[in-house]
Amino acid sequence: MKRIFLTTFIAGSLIIVAFTACQKEKFAPVPPVPVTGTPAPQPLILNMVADHWVNYGSEIYSNTFHNVLTYAQLSAHTPVHVFLETTYGEQPLSNTPVMFDGHNLWTTTSGTDITLNYQCLDQHIPFNYLNIKIVIG
Repeated sequence: MKRIFLTTFIAGSLIIVAFTACQKEKFAPVPPVPVTGTPAPQPLILNMVADHWVNYGSEIYSNTFHNVLTYAQLSAHTPVHVFLETTYGEQPLSNTPVMFDGHNLWTTTSGTDITLNYQCLDQHIPFNYLNIKIVIG
C-alpha cells in the first residue's frame, strides 16, 4: 500500500511541477516586412533662395538652380515638386504659370537644373528674392 501511495504521490508531484513550469510566454508582435525588403526612401527637401534674377533682354526674368537634381538619386518616375514659400503658406509651382505679385511665375526643368521664370512687363521685378522649397521623391 505504501508503494502505491508513494508512486501516486511522486507521479502527481511530477505532473504538478510539469504544469506549473510550462507557462505561456508573451512575445512582441513581429513588425511587417515590406514586400521588397528595402525601406521606402524618404523625400529629399531642399530649401533654396532665388536671388539671382537674370533678364536676357525680354520681359521674362529667370533664376536657375544649377545641378540641383543631382542631390537625389532620380529615376524616370521620381516626382519633383517646387513650392513658393510665402507668409501665407506654400504655393505649388509647375510649368503652368501662377499669379504672383500681379505677374506670371512658373518653373521649368532642364537636365539637372530647375529654373524659375517670372514674366514682368515692368522694368524691374517687384521683389529681391523668393524662398523656394524643392521636394524630390
